[in-house]
Parts: sequence; structure tokens; C-alpha cells
Amino acid sequence: MRRSCSSPIPRAVPPTEVQRAYWLGDVEDLDLARLETAANRLVERHEMLRAVFDERGDQRVLSEVLWLDRVRQVQEELWGALDHRDVSAVWVLRELARTTGDPNTTMPVVFTSALGVSADPPTGGTLFADNVWGVSQTPQVWLDHQVTEVDGGVQLNWDAVEELFPPGLLDDMFEAYLMLVDRLATVAWREPVTDLLPARQREVRAAVNATDGPVSPGALHSAFFRRAAEEPDRVAVVGALTYGELADRALRLAALIGERGAVPGDTVAISLPKGPDQLVGVLGVLAAGCTYVPIGVDQPATRRERMLGLAGAELVVTADLLAQHADPLPACRPAAELAYVIFTSGSTGEPKGVETTHRAALNTVADINERFAVGPEDRLLAVSALDFDLSVYDIFGPLSVEADQVAMRWTAIVAATTQARQGRLADDARADVVGRRID
Repeated sequence: MRRSCSSPIPRAVPPTEVQRAYWLGDVEDLDLARLETAANRLVERHEMLRAVFDERGDQRVLSEVLWLDRVRQVQEELWGALDHRDVSAVWVLRELARTTGDPNTTMPVVFTSALGVSADPPTGGTLFADNVWGVSQTPQVWLDHQVTEVDGGVQLNWDAVEELFPPGLLDDMFEAYLMLVDRLATVAWREPVTDLLPARQREVRAAVNATDGPVSPGALHSAFFRRAAEEPDRVAVVGALTYGELADRALRLAALIGERGAVPGDTVAISLPKGPDQLVGVLGVLAAGCTYVPIGVDQPATRRERMLGLAGAELVVTADLLAQHADPLPACRPAAELAYVIFTSGSTGEPKGVETTHRAALNTVADINERFAVGPEDRLLAVSALDFDLSVYDIFGPLSVEADQVAMRWTAIVAATTQARQGRLADDARADVVGRRID
């Protein structure tokens, strides 16, 4: 597909703005290089096109330095590269494929400049006077940007493989590109670049993000205890606990937490393996009006102590605590503002706790349930580790709407999957033997 625009004013093409327009689509993880088409001869530097090779990193750099300074820097790099034009792009691609082992290495964006080579016909001539139709066909090229001089101005053409781009993206890119070219003639180059997002895309984003609505009242665990009182015999954890049993155990744990000196608003750590006991621990801490802090059972002792110290948690819910007896609380204590504190992986050395309020967590849970229509007839696998924030939905997503939960460890899932796969292979083998049997 071909897009073109002619301008009566000769203009230098703004180098990195081709890239800025290209970034209007959702291609943030796409590595792009732009190939410069050049005649195989040396020319004076002032005749060279002031353009650049585009790289994924340029977008981030542009936000840190002035656009004009970046243009000049990359312009100088291009001049240096053109001095070594004997090394062809075809050779570079072959070497990249050979060294990386990736045969799909490409340079999908090409800039074809005919500046300095007039396309105007001789006076009185008619040959090529009107450009009726044109096409460029180059393997592995997605977009060929062609610049020619016509009628004392420049003509900008984009030849692109339409099927490689989302519908409408090329039109939006080209429109933004023309805005930037026109801007060069009217605005100081050191001025910040204006927002290029097309109006129709802005409207779509506004509609998609118009998610304002009432926030569910109560705390993260309120719906569970309410439903447990209404339907105590309903299954909460498949093969393990009903809603009533889970609520009873949680309220007993809440009483134990209070007996150990914790008061509403305190942080209480939970260090239990994946399973029904973990749910009892979480709901029990929240029912006591405290904030739960997941500590993985496999955490090294030094890191564990550091996390407990940072969280200010003096009490840890373990299997030993769950084994002790206490009469259940008659009702949940008032909820703290914070629902939980989850520590990051600490890849930089020092673990950092992320505090999340009941209101924020409950809003997320309610939104997911509404978006995916999760209800009482659903059954969800709870596979996330408690110290991973996705576990919050694993627990409260189904329990808020009377759905069933299947609490499983990853090891159990892998074992079950492996066993099922081996069973299928065995069945296939038996079927093959039966199929080849000759009586």
C-alpha cells in the first residue's frame, strides 16, 4: 500500500521522528533498524541526507535529552557509518544470522532518499511527468520511506506491506509523521515534541479506561464470612473444607492471635506451605483485625528474620500455632487499613515490603470477578505462592462469590500433569499395539 504527500517547501526529513511515529502502535518489544539506501559512490558530506538508524532504545533516550541534541549525535554516527558503505547491509544481515543463530534477522524499515536527484522532467518533456502508479518489492522490507524532489519541493512516500500492521496504524503513523515535518517549518527545534496520539485513539483509550464505579464496601474478607454464615455447608476448598469449617477455624485462629498479644492493626506473619492451612492463616489474621505478612517456608533464616523485622511482625502463624485450641471469636474484629504486606524478591539485596490496603485489593478482586463473570458455579485453581501478589485473587476471588477453590502446590500440578501425560502415552501405545495386532 502506498501513501504519499507532496510539499512545496523543500525540507530535511526529521531523523528520529520516523521512529516516534512508528511507536504509535503497540510494538514496544519490536526491534527495528532502518536501512539507508545510498548510491555506491562517495559524495561530499553536505550532500548526505541527515537521517539516522532507528533503534528501540532511542525512544527512551529522547525523553531524557533534547530532541535536537539527539538528532545531531546520531547524525554524526550516520556520517561515520556512510564512510564505511563498502560493508553492505546484506553482509551485515548474514553475519548477524550466523553469529546469533537466528535466520530471521531483518532490517524491516528502509529509507530511500533521492534528494539531490531531481525527478522533474525536462522542460517541454512529458516522460514521467505524472506519477500514475509505483511499487517497490524488496524481501524482508516492511516499510520503505521514499523521498524525492518534485516541482521544487519534496514528495514523501511510504510503501508498506499492509498485512504486517494493525488496521489503521499506518494511516495514524503517516499522519503523525506529516505533523512533525510541518512542525519543523513553524516551531523552534528545541521545543518539546507535541503529543502525536490521534484523536480517535485517544477516544478509544478514554472509553476503555472509563472504569469509574462504586467500590465494594467492607474489607477483603467480609464477603467470605458473610457467605459462610449464610451457606456454611457449601464447599470452599475441594476435598478439604466447607465455608463453615473454614470460617470456624479462622475465627479460632483469630482468638489465638489475640491471646498471643496481637491487637487490631498489628502485622502478623504467616509461614505455612501451600494448602488449606494457608487459607485458615490468612483469614484468621484478617479476622483478628491484623495485617498478614507472607513469609515463604523456604526463605533462608537470615532473610526471614530481616523481613520480620522490617514488617514489625512479632507473631508468626505456623503449623504449631494452628494445632493449638481456642474458642472461636464470635465475630471478626474491625479490619485494619492495610490488608497485607508482601515483600519483593529482593534481587537488589534488600527486601522491600509493599503495603496494600483492603480497599485497593478488594477493588481488584471485585473487578476481575465482574469482568470474567466468576460466580458460585465456578471452580478455580489456587496455584500462586502466598508471598506472590496473585495469591490474593487465588484466595479472595472465589471465596467472595461462593465459588469453589482447589488449593494446589506447583509440585502437585506438575506431578498430576506428568502422570496424566504418561497415562495418555500408555493408552496410545496400547491402542497402537491393538491396531497392529494380527489374529
